[in-house]
Amino acid sequence: MPDIFLSYSRDDQAIARRFAEGFELAGLSVWWDAALNPGEAYDKVTEKALEEAKAVVVLWSKKSVDSRWVRSEATQANSTGTLVPVMIESCKRPVMFELTHTADLSGWKGDTNDPAWQTFLAGVRRFVDKDASPQTARATVPVKRRFNPLAIAIPLSLLLITGAVLLWVKYKPSVLPESATQTAATANTQAAREATLAVLPFVNMSSDPEQEYFADGLSEELLNQLAQIPDLRVTARTSSFAFKGKNQDARAIGNALDVANILEGSVRKDGTKLKITAQLIDATTGTHLFSQTFDREMVDIFRIQEEIAKSVASSLSVKLGVGQSTLGKGGTTNVEAYEKYLRGMALKGEEKRETILKSVQLLREAVALDPTFADAWGQLYVALSFVVVFVPGEQVAARREMEEARNRINALAPNSQLALNLRAADFMQHRQWGEAERTMLSSAKPDQGLYSILLSVTGRTTEAIAILERGWRADPLSASADVYLLLLNPQAGHARQAQDAYERIKERGGLNGYVAWNQLRALMKIPGTPVAVIEAQFREYLKFEDQPMELDVFLVERLGDRKAALEAIRKAFDHPDNQNISRLHRITHYADYFGDRDLALAALRRQMIDLSSSYVTYMWEPHLTGIRTDPRFKVLVRELGLADYYRTSGKWSDYCKPVGKDDFECR
Repeated sequence: MPDIFLSYSRDDQAIARRFAEGFELAGLSVWWDAALNPGEAYDKVTEKALEEAKAVVVLWSKKSVDSRWVRSEATQANSTGTLVPVMIESCKRPVMFELTHTADLSGWKGDTNDPAWQTFLAGVRRFVDKDASPQTARATVPVKRRFNPLAIAIPLSLLLITGAVLLWVKYKPSVLPESATQTAATANTQAAREATLAVLPFVNMSSDPEQEYFADGLSEELLNQLAQIPDLRVTARTSSFAFKGKNQDARAIGNALDVANILEGSVRKDGTKLKITAQLIDATTGTHLFSQTFDREMVDIFRIQEEIAKSVASSLSVKLGVGQSTLGKGGTTNVEAYEKYLRGMALKGEEKRETILKSVQLLREAVALDPTFADAWGQLYVALSFVVVFVPGEQVAARREMEEARNRINALAPNSQLALNLRAADFMQHRQWGEAERTMLSSAKPDQGLYSILLSVTGRTTEAIAILERGWRADPLSASADVYLLLLNPQAGHARQAQDAYERIKERGGLNGYVAWNQLRALMKIPGTPVAVIEAQFREYLKFEDQPMELDVFLVERLGDRKAALEAIRKAFDHPDNQNISRLHRITHYADYFGDRDLALAALRRQMIDLSSSYVTYMWEPHLTGIRTDPRFKVLVRELGLADYYRTSGKWSDYCKPVGKDDFECR
């Protein structure tokens, strides 16, 4: 018996999928016709699900109000007392439903932390739980929340590899040669745009909806492999996958992603038989450039992927002159191991204990089936890092297992991107900045996201922003680059650009505690920002904090009382509960805002030296008290190994410069 029956127009399927995923993340079971198996009698299955559902959620839109199916389902639900209507766009509802209270989620973009969604979800739960006794009624399932780097203090290597701060920007900027004429420059620009590609999620045509993960995994592998072709710019996964389930014209997608070519296709899997259809489309005209069907036995999925990638590359090379794909090592020919790997990958990145442990177990099973499967060892390392962060009592064992995974990766694929990233992260953890940079740049195609982090940590903010902006252009629908641009632009004095990044994140429904905090931090660093504006953003930030620091709650009410604020900040600095990197960072920030340079420097030093934090990006903030001009700041720069790095490499921070042979100054 499903908790929810979802009624909608087929034209609104992408939005319906958003609702279904939102309900499932909240622990509610959903029936909607996308889950209907071929061969099932539509009327009978639908009628049975409609009768058994505890709540019938009807999505009203301009299309659904004209659908006799939706009207019929809404009428039946109304008669049984299970109707929960919601507006997904402005429209005139059927007359008989005009007097029924209807939630308005026309602006909802899928953010499960959105207050409007939470209110609506609470209403749905009242229907789902109305027949349950107080003892058996389900408890509210916490909304899934992504990892907040400010919430805990863990080694930088974990933060980098789990993706909490690592922006996996997969863009190789095209360097256009200087031209003698504007005509030549225009031709080069046009050629650069033509060598662009977006890989859309392949459609699962299998009878088993559970095989969706397989189609997504194939799409992602193809994307990653094609991204290795020199001179071909491939749109990153986040932006490409934003069009999953949306039947949009290729020209509209090409315009949205700023690409000239689109690769799309379908996957049909039946037992060990696999049929893959791939089509290359000119996104400017909508015409097909190439189409091919692959019928294979699933005995070597990576070879099949390579074959498809090479076929597409060959077709592109004729028109664009791009090179052959150079595929990375680390895959498997074991079908069962590969399926375990994909299932584990599909669960990666969540904070729930059960989901994390399930992901770890699936990846353990994958490497047990094929101990040479380096990619699976890499993802096991990532999954175990989430155990260290989110699963109390398992950290010690997880760290030991991570070390084994690291050793396996270094033995199986010592020159792989993941192995290089792990070594670079280790060097950063030990403040060996030069070694970290050399390791990153030793890759044939350095990971630009990781490199931008090194640049920001060492104070080379301008270079880091340039990389991130290129990444943003390659992945315009992703919030990752925007989050980091929001972090770095205030350091460079780019208040307008920081605000633009924040608005883009907000527009996409990507607000969370980390984003809200960085916007608050940016506003507080701009001299003359009205207290009312800061207070409003402070309250926005606290909405996301389940267990805010007492100091946070105190200060939001006393932003205009400097004396009381500083007294509270000084007490918080010495409180045992606040001796971690996250809280000391906030204390540093507050002390600076309220004008206590000594306290701000003391809190900064405790983070960087006493707690051995290697994530020192925040020390380069434009502190209002002028911390960087203090002699004690120079001592800190030396102790962190940055002064030696600057002297040896000749690559100085944007905020420090050499003075003579042995000294330097910071501004």
